Amino acid sequence: MFEPLDFLAAVTQHIPDKGDHQINFFGWYSNKTRGMQRKKISKAQQATGMDEPDTPFRRKQRIATALSSALRGRPSSRRFTKLTL
Repeated sequence: MFEPLDFLAAVTQHIPDKGDHQINFFGWYSNKTRGMQRKKISKAQQATGMDEPDTPFRRKQRIATALSSALRGRPSSRRFTKLTL
């Protein structure tokens, strides 16, 4: 169990000094590593003949298309014909 002052010292130790640069992501989550992994995946997909990588935007597009085609022709579905997620 921490004493109150020890607890405050431990918590405030993680606060960076004013003007210090903070690194949010490093290692596997860094922008460089994620970009390199994305390139590897796209090269492998091109080699195997697969389409573009499955991104959240592509998934939302497929869901919207499936919903609009499933709801097409129903009177109550007219408001969902221009469905965007």
